[in-house]
Amino acid sequence: MGTRTWALSTLFVAASGSLAGAQPDDYDDSGDEYDTPTQVDHEGGFVWTTADDAYQLRLGGYLQARWELDQEGDDRDNGFALNHARPVIDGTGEHDLGFHFMAELVEPALVEGWLEWHDGSLGVRAGRDRVPFLRSGVMPEEQYAFADRARVTEAYGWDRDIGVSVRFRPERLPISAVMMVANGGPDATPDDVPLVAVRITATRGAKPDPGEGDRTETWPMSFTLGLNVVVDAVSAPAMIGAVAITNDLDGDGEAERVSTVTNGLDLTLRAGGFELALEGVLRLERWGELVAANPMLVADADVDPATAGSAYVAGSAQLTYLVDHKVMIGARFASGQVPFLSTHGPSTIPLGRRLVEGDAVLGIYRGGTRLFDLTYRYLNWGDRYGSAPGDGPIEHCVMAEAQVVL
Repeated sequence: MGTRTWALSTLFVAASGSLAGAQPDDYDDSGDEYDTPTQVDHEGGFVWTTADDAYQLRLGGYLQARWELDQEGDDRDNGFALNHARPVIDGTGEHDLGFHFMAELVEPALVEGWLEWHDGSLGVRAGRDRVPFLRSGVMPEEQYAFADRARVTEAYGWDRDIGVSVRFRPERLPISAVMMVANGGPDATPDDVPLVAVRITATRGAKPDPGEGDRTETWPMSFTLGLNVVVDAVSAPAMIGAVAITNDLDGDGEAERVSTVTNGLDLTLRAGGFELALEGVLRLERWGELVAANPMLVADADVDPATAGSAYVAGSAQLTYLVDHKVMIGARFASGQVPFLSTHGPSTIPLGRRLVEGDAVLGIYRGGTRLFDLTYRYLNWGDRYGSAPGDGPIEHCVMAEAQVVL
């Protein structure tokens, strides 16, 4: 036992001597401490910056816990859910390079992940990122004023996709632009016919991007106008809801394409704590020979048999006011047609021909960050599609959500 103790003591002394010899040159014997090689701040997360400002690492994220009550007719459902738990890591380094990763822990997945090179006002980004379409579509979820986006305009957009984007954002000019070429498949799956998206914005005054709600009490008034267009040849789905679709007409094992052109316009006005956000969308679809092979597209989806196409229109308007940087109140109205063809998930038959939505929100804020919100949402789906008789459902929903931002 004594021999083992002596051996361990000898090993510890030798290891201690090795560590002492391995100390870096900037060790200060007099002060018995190292010169700190980095500085740590908290700005949108914890930020580590090297002393020469050559490298930076940011660790952030957010967590959202929600209670939701849904009622449709006599049916009522309620419960708790962890809506999002998303850690975020960003970094910048030499050669004007940066990276960004966002993961989802509720249902584990990589939400965003890209590398970016930038030189002044020009940037090139490659990886999984948001498709630039509408201001609410490119906005981080933790900055929403309401618990969710407007249901009808969200149905027209895309989620994240894998591709390359070129970004132009000059500091001294009131314009910015993004052009993205991406897969275009649902859930960012590979697709040999890419999606092309362009978003151009013009701003006068303080730029209200990206968060909703005038959290800085802008004065005098500022506004941002955004123009959007997305061209995408979407693979025809094998199912629309419970209805089977013949989507491979030539028998080559690949689904035929539905050509879509989706245009968007958004306008954001800010003044003294008030913010007015308007969004409008128009989608044109061309189904081609798929219409003749699928009569339900005419009977139930209202595709014009003469042009083998359809058009969908929707819009939303919301007004919010931040009181004393602590309490936000707001209301939103949205209306329009929900497309049958989904660009980011399963295609379904909408519950009605025209969706009307009304929302109200009360939010608690601290330091410009939402801590809690209570949202009420009303949905009226109007007349049903096709041969189904009667009206679509009327839905009421109350959402209470607590949020922690790192």
